[in-house]
Amino acid sequence: MRRCGIGLVFLVSCHFWTALAQNLPPAEETLHAESGHTAGRAVSSPIGFAPGSRAIQLAAEVKALTVPTPENARKWLKTLTAEPHIAGTPADYKTA
Repeated sequence: MRRCGIGLVFLVSCHFWTALAQNLPPAEETLHAESGHTAGRAVSSPIGFAPGSRAIQLAAEVKALTVPTPENARKWLKTLTAEPHIAGTPADYKTA
């Protein structure tokens, strides 16, 4: 009998959350500042940030996405692999 009760509670809660999700307002199309791609999400502040800091956070993310370029990655890889640097050796400390 207890199994039926737990199953029934589970089904009712799933139905409730599904109905709730279907009644949410549609997400607005937002445009990413640099890439021009649209993402279907509601305009709100990122999770963990205050609504007043939304513009600052998005600007910081755009700036952070421009830092790792393929050319920089090639340069860093070339520097790190120019000579062997086994862990614990002076060459290892030089490349750290």
